[in-house]
Amino acid sequence: MSILHHFESFCTIFFDFFSLYIKKILFILFGILLIYFGYNFLHYHYHIVTHPYQSEYREGAMLLSTDLLLKGGNIYKMENMPAAANVYGIGYQLLVYPFAKLFGSTFVIHRSISGVCILCACFLIFVLLRKMKITTLFCIGAALILYVLLLFYATPLARPDGLGTFLFISSVYLPYMAKFSRKSLLLSNLLGILAFYTKVYFVVSLFYVTTYLFIFISKRKAIYYGLFSFFLLFATGLIINRYFETYFLNTFFTSFNSVTNSVAYLWLQCDEFLRLHFGLVIVVMIILLCYFFLLLFENKKNLFINDWHEVFIQKIICRFDIIHLNKPLINIRCLYSLYCMLLSIAIVFFWMGRHPGAYVTYFYQLITPFLLVFIFDWIKHLQEARKKNFHLFFTQYSYMFLIPCLIMTLYRSYSSLPIVRSEYDIQAWTEMEKIIDSHQQILNSPVIASLLLEQKKPVYDSGHTEFFQNAYHFEPILNNMMPSNEKIAEQYNHYLQDIAHDVKEKVFDAVIITNGDSPFVSIETLQTYYSLKQSIDIFMYQAEQIYQLDVWEPQKDE
Repeated sequence: MSILHHFESFCTIFFDFFSLYIKKILFILFGILLIYFGYNFLHYHYHIVTHPYQSEYREGAMLLSTDLLLKGGNIYKMENMPAAANVYGIGYQLLVYPFAKLFGSTFVIHRSISGVCILCACFLIFVLLRKMKITTLFCIGAALILYVLLLFYATPLARPDGLGTFLFISSVYLPYMAKFSRKSLLLSNLLGILAFYTKVYFVVSLFYVTTYLFIFISKRKAIYYGLFSFFLLFATGLIINRYFETYFLNTFFTSFNSVTNSVAYLWLQCDEFLRLHFGLVIVVMIILLCYFFLLLFENKKNLFINDWHEVFIQKIICRFDIIHLNKPLINIRCLYSLYCMLLSIAIVFFWMGRHPGAYVTYFYQLITPFLLVFIFDWIKHLQEARKKNFHLFFTQYSYMFLIPCLIMTLYRSYSSLPIVRSEYDIQAWTEMEKIIDSHQQILNSPVIASLLLEQKKPVYDSGHTEFFQNAYHFEPILNNMMPSNEKIAEQYNHYLQDIAHDVKEKVFDAVIITNGDSPFVSIETLQTYYSLKQSIDIFMYQAEQIYQLDVWEPQKDE
């Protein structure tokens, strides 16, 4: 008995020491690493914002739209199509407009606004986790993970992705934080509508809230919320369509008609997503394993049951309520973060992730915010479990696997950020600037759209211009509301004919296009009237894109 007593005393002292000192040491190291990562993320973001040239193939299109607004033009007027086509919503441009009016339409202004929106989205996740009484360092770690992932590809650039992500997360989580009160649901409605007019697919936030309310909170609240969302969409849609005749042609039908279904591209993105989220995946696996054992200990006889149909009837069927509007459809507890995460996974897996374009961006915008909250939400749920051993484990020792996994995710994400090659960029871009400066009328590649705007020269291809050919709608239902498909085709073909005419007449004193790729002039036609003078490789580090730009000049008449 004496030996056993001494052994128990030793174990008690050991675990007390471990809990008291090792935990403090781990949290101090974790805090230092968070400061290190946070500084580097901000430093990297600063380089993105201040880089003077385009960092993605179609980034210049946003500057063209803002420039048109500053001149008092209508971005979505038919007479400005297809040159000024913009496949994104008006929300981002309206937010940028007052700042561009004061400081000029520059990349710094556009990217700064995108950056502030990204930081606001991360801060919202931080506030939500703190409201859930999660340790502050873990809240900071989760916010930094979202931050670094939103620095990938095009989200921090002169595009509406940052604003749309913030509005999307706000629309989904603000009512949850306010326990789905009436005021919070009204605010969620408004934010969801704004998200829709920033980037169309973010409207799914309204679907998330409506369906969760209906299934798990109150059918009456869901009906009111859903009907009001529909009313706002319909009413604002009529107003927008009245004053911006090609708005929905550009922002909805262009995307709808351009959708592709590449399963290979989906798996490529899934591989990248899981690689960077490997630390979080480990956490989820540990949580699921612990939850499995919790079920095993709490209800051994029902874990491998023979009367499974009775449990199904008791747990699911008997909890359905389709009659009382004030009650949910199913009277069971479902974590809000889990529900939204599963919906996002389904949307990305079966729809958006199959469309080649924004590489992994949809994963980070739609899945990551819910995955981060779900992890801490589920751990908190397990901490509240009735079994004492699980309560102690998740209260005192969950940090043992959380800290390493969060650090792993931060490190992998930071290591995967593109390398900034500013010296190479500046040299190639400076040479291109000189070429553009020596010409007046240039048929351009989207890569140099921003340079043409800077020198106040016309832009013929913004990167969105070619998409207008896909802006056809459902006939004859919408003919009285939108320009007819015949008028759309006529407008686009007329634009092609004008360019073809100007090429043959050598109106353009230079044609600078992406090597072997121009939607408005064929290489055969170009070779007939122009001569290739030189080629310059342009590298855009943020999107990791390299384009060879060919400079053609008119042949001399014999």
